[in-house]
Amino acid sequence: MYKKIAVLLLLAVLLIGCVGQRDASVGFEGKDAVTIIESDVLSVLLDDTFPRVIQYVWKENGAVLYGQPDKLTQITINGESETPEVKFSQKADTAKYELTCESCVLDVEIKVVGNVLEFEIASIEEDDGFRVNIIEIPQHSIISIRSTQPNAVLATALIDADKSKCGDTFTNITASTEVSDKLFSAAYAILSTEKLAASIETNSIYDYPNDSKMPSNARYAKGANKVSNGRVKYEYTKFGDTVAVGLSSGQWTYRADQSDKIEPIPYVKVVLAPDLNDDDAVDWQDGAIAFRDIMHTPRGAERTPDRVAQHISFNFASDAGFPFLRALDNVKRVYYATDGLGQFVLLKGYQSEGHDSAHSDFGGNIGRRMGGKRDLNILVNEGDKWGADIGVHLNCTESYPEAKGFSEDFANPKKRGWGWLDQSYYIYHRKDLTTGYFAERINELKQDVPGLDFIYMDVYFGDGWEGLEMARTVQQADMDITTEFPKQIEHSAIWSHWSTDMTYGPDTSRGINSQIVRFIRNHQKDMYLKHPLLGHAEIGDFEGWQGRTNFNQFLDKVYDASLPSKYLQHFLITKWADNEIQFTGDVRVTDASGKRQIFKGDRMILDGNAYLLPWEPKTEKKLYHWNADGGTTTWTLPMAWKAETVKQYRLSDTGRVFVADLPVADGQITISADAKTPYVVYRSKAKADRKAKWGQGGVVKDPGFNDRDTGDWKIDSEPKVVSLDIDDYGRSALKVAPSKEATTVSQKISGLKSGVYSASVWVEVEKGQRKASLIVAPSGGVTETVWTDHSFVNNAVGNSEWNRTRMQRIQVLFEVPAWKRSAMITLAVEPGQSSVRFDNVRVVPTVRTERAGFDFFEDFENVDEGWFPFVKGNAGGVTDPTTHLSELHAPYTNAGWNEKLVDDTIEGQWSLKSHNERKGLVYQTIPQTVRFAPGKTYEVSFDYQCAHDDEYALVIGSGGGDEQKIISTMPVK
Repeated sequence: MYKKIAVLLLLAVLLIGCVGQRDASVGFEGKDAVTIIESDVLSVLLDDTFPRVIQYVWKENGAVLYGQPDKLTQITINGESETPEVKFSQKADTAKYELTCESCVLDVEIKVVGNVLEFEIASIEEDDGFRVNIIEIPQHSIISIRSTQPNAVLATALIDADKSKCGDTFTNITASTEVSDKLFSAAYAILSTEKLAASIETNSIYDYPNDSKMPSNARYAKGANKVSNGRVKYEYTKFGDTVAVGLSSGQWTYRADQSDKIEPIPYVKVVLAPDLNDDDAVDWQDGAIAFRDIMHTPRGAERTPDRVAQHISFNFASDAGFPFLRALDNVKRVYYATDGLGQFVLLKGYQSEGHDSAHSDFGGNIGRRMGGKRDLNILVNEGDKWGADIGVHLNCTESYPEAKGFSEDFANPKKRGWGWLDQSYYIYHRKDLTTGYFAERINELKQDVPGLDFIYMDVYFGDGWEGLEMARTVQQADMDITTEFPKQIEHSAIWSHWSTDMTYGPDTSRGINSQIVRFIRNHQKDMYLKHPLLGHAEIGDFEGWQGRTNFNQFLDKVYDASLPSKYLQHFLITKWADNEIQFTGDVRVTDASGKRQIFKGDRMILDGNAYLLPWEPKTEKKLYHWNADGGTTTWTLPMAWKAETVKQYRLSDTGRVFVADLPVADGQITISADAKTPYVVYRSKAKADRKAKWGQGGVVKDPGFNDRDTGDWKIDSEPKVVSLDIDDYGRSALKVAPSKEATTVSQKISGLKSGVYSASVWVEVEKGQRKASLIVAPSGGVTETVWTDHSFVNNAVGNSEWNRTRMQRIQVLFEVPAWKRSAMITLAVEPGQSSVRFDNVRVVPTVRTERAGFDFFEDFENVDEGWFPFVKGNAGGVTDPTTHLSELHAPYTNAGWNEKLVDDTIEGQWSLKSHNERKGLVYQTIPQTVRFAPGKTYEVSFDYQCAHDDEYALVIGSGGGDEQKIISTMPVK
């Protein structure tokens, strides 16, 4: 039967004008049980007994593409085949079919609009007690090509993040093309012939919670319909000597398993196009260009080209290395150093004790040691004014017993996940989604922090409907979705960590490996492998993630990698050849000369490691200059820049610094630049930089000494003794040089309410001894002082800004009396030959912990930051520890639950807990936290529990770092 119908259709094309044609310009004849719908550019031949496309004709030149020539009668509902009764009606551009099945009625509409055919199941009426879950149309082949057509090619793309394996296939369709009864899967598919190209878009989504749910009559191997790779199905058929390949939609989910929620109406769109990139040929690239007109665009994709400066602000293990207000100061630093380029800021560790703590609490548990809900909202809302899109790291795969939302009904206590600060357990993910609990937590987070821009979903392996529903819930809460792995939720995510993190070098680039996908969506996503021409955005870390703190290296990534790539993302790819890629806007990138070059028209804007790059790319308001090697280069200005001179500025993390007026000769300028130093060129004098309020939201002004003039601090010292020290990492600190006189640096802080506060500062005495103090004198209250005179303990906390130095925190509590609002905070240094550095002054409300009979007592109920009175020891070196402040959540943190050997919390709500720590000194006191005077006897006691004997020991010692001396060791049992 298939062969006979196919031959008749071929004859129909040949016999135009001889028998019963409906429109001689169309290219096929009308016969019984067929009908035509058409637009101004396209005619489509349909079967009026079943929603089947038979043939397409491009009116302008009579070019033909095909559908399914064979008669179809069946549809698959919930895995079972049915032969519906069909009622048909039509108008000029639309055909309607009513399909009456045994337990439901489906209304199908096929419409042609311009060069697009739209197929949708517009409504579904179910009989009482019957529920439609899955819909498929076997062998639908809604668009197809044949080996008899010149240059017939099938191009397909799978979503794959394996650098060694491209996800693309390009198959020439010839009479010898292998044919089987197998149904193949793809995420994207494009057909092309000598005259036309075509592609399809569908909202197909799979929902097989387990393989046993797969229909018994499925013609594809188990596992083939995973991720986005099952959206499109294609199959090869043969009749006579002709081979055809047809594209169909994958299965549609109308109602997911265990869910009562009705999904959007199923649809598939087909777009046809001739030569669109003016290269006098039709191929898959023309189909890719046309596909953009029908493709689903993920939320936030339009922001991708402007998210240039990407960085992670990291908090972990109660250490609060980058509390929210400090993160806001860093947003301002990046703004200045990039002259306002858009930022993409990921907060890893915003809830509970930081990263990998209390998942999967989303809202209602924002980390108090980082500043709590108030400070997070200040960061998000003010950060937006400085060009930063800010999002948070979530985990809906694993949950920790400390989480307020943890229960055995929520997570599986028999299935363990990641174990770092605590042992996690895998969440019942589908149940989380279908009960609405996931949406409740997302909405609670959004209520807590309404201005959040995106969610980063960590370690997400969800697939099919589960992945779609997770992403959709986030997007419906007005946030973009990003993820760790580029292969997951490709239909929704616009950024992945694996794709942008080049920590391990260029040979470890991980991302979607598909030329087809990148051609289509280069401008929408940061989820691809690094490409020699297109490059890609690279996330740069200077806020503790993976222990990285180098601001200068972060800027290198912004200017070396991200900015040129982001420039190109402002334009759409139109032609991709081996050595050159062309874009809209008359932009192209090439390495034909042996090095990468970008052109805007005839004007070169990037030449190897140097560029003069217009920004904003389409309006060219200013020009960024970067020369990795340094030196003098000559560049052509945009044609609209009519001037005799232009202004060159050097960029720093406190703003623009004027360098020179550059003369314009024949439309060109010559720039002298230092290596790896960013500059910006303006047509005329730039407006003055906006003024940053360093420390905004807190009571201390410029707490991180970011303002180079120290205007918020009063300095009392010899001339030139006090300065702002900028180290090789770009970190700023207040430095007091050796001096024979005492030095004080002070600031009056106001806006305090009555109560107890913690004041702290990070300090390092460089080489030798010199007394450095933090003194707080509240108005009308008691002056409090803490001091150190010797920095001998290495900072081994990976997420600390000052790791790998001997900068440690000193802290003092002070009390503001009733009706008083201010205090004087002073950094005092006695005379001496050692330099002293201070940084990150912080004042936060707290509660004083005291117990009668003790000179010092700590129960960890009110620690404002870190593990006070302890600091991290040398266990594991400079790394992220597995010790943190653990919060009670009975019974899940108690001994006896799920074979837990000891309580996580000994007494009260909080205890200090070490979980599978590394060998070495886990934590220790230092003199500024607990001071032991020489010649005095002390009694030290502590309550503890230990899961195993002889694994931990109490150590009495002296000194630290290279000078550490162990006096005695007592095993803990």
